[in-house]
Amino acid sequence: MKKPFKLLLIVLSLLIISSCSKNERKDPYELVETYVDLWQEYNFTKMYDMLSETTKQQYKTEDFIDRYEKIYQDLGIQNLSISILESEYEEEDTAVSFPIQVKMDSIAGPIEFTEEIELELVVDEETEEENWFVHWNPGLIFPQLKDGGKIKIERIEAKRGEILDRNEMPLAINDIAYEVGVVPNAFQNKASEIKQIASLLKMSEGAIEKAISADWVQSDHFVPLKTIPKADEQTVMQLENIPSVSMRETIGRVYPASEAAAHLVGYVGKVTSEELEKLPKDKYDENDIIGKRGLESLFEERLKGEDGVKILVVKEDEKGDPVSTVLAEKPVKDGEKMILTIDVNLQELLYEAYEGELKGAAAAIHPKTGEILALVSSPSF
Repeated sequence: MKKPFKLLLIVLSLLIISSCSKNERKDPYELVETYVDLWQEYNFTKMYDMLSETTKQQYKTEDFIDRYEKIYQDLGIQNLSISILESEYEEEDTAVSFPIQVKMDSIAGPIEFTEEIELELVVDEETEEENWFVHWNPGLIFPQLKDGGKIKIERIEAKRGEILDRNEMPLAINDIAYEVGVVPNAFQNKASEIKQIASLLKMSEGAIEKAISADWVQSDHFVPLKTIPKADEQTVMQLENIPSVSMRETIGRVYPASEAAAHLVGYVGKVTSEELEKLPKDKYDENDIIGKRGLESLFEERLKGEDGVKILVVKEDEKGDPVSTVLAEKPVKDGEKMILTIDVNLQELLYEAYEGELKGAAAAIHPKTGEILALVSSPSF
């Protein structure tokens, strides 16, 4: 009788153990830990698998996986860190919330917020197995998105630093300007008009002739010669009276000293793909303008400045009007103003001495301080 009794005890014990194991409830904290780990790994696909069925019915993969990926990519999200804060819950609870603190870096600076991950307990009707699932909403991307809204990025372009002479007279400035050119078939007295244009633009007549005779030029084409400040009203008025001259308004870099300081100051231009490979990727893109020669190139880092960026959440109010909330902002930092020892008047006088057939270079140096007052190279460009 002892053996059957022992056998019965073993069977009963196994049944009790099996029953306890079957009904043992998983710790919700373990699920949150796993979810947060996946989040910090940017594994949005596996995160989606941990959502409740009710959440999946409301938010499809494009509302979760695709949206997370696009927002994080567009905002340049890096260094994502999520901390699970203390939470009190009872063993018999079927819904639990865990506060979390989220920190990240973006193109507009650091972003930090506190939210809650809500869990719900789901019991399988067939197996009676109990499992926790995440009840998600867009507020876990950013709290401002909880009740709807879209992300918007605003960029504020930094102003390039100005280059001034010792008396703060402009050598390179940003201004609304006129791109001055000629239309060849509009000449009425070609020689006379070229002479007037050369005088007003402080160019050589030969330079204008060379521009007009370029291979690509057709008789009705606009041939650009030089960009001048819009503020130079007198020059603009005189140019407007010349039949062959045409002007286009633009915004750009203006060099008032023109050829006299061209070699010294240099010029700017659109960055090339080769140049872009050598520049910091977080500061430059394919649309940037950079210093190509002279001081514009030498002091590029100081002149460029840093663009400002603002990340907004845009929603509609009761009237349907857009309302914006700032999520993060990096203020614009304009380029540095460079004041030289150069005296632009002396620079122009020294350059004019080389006008004509003379070629060479010259410098004017202050006899007491050693400061360079003028630095000229001829011919110019």
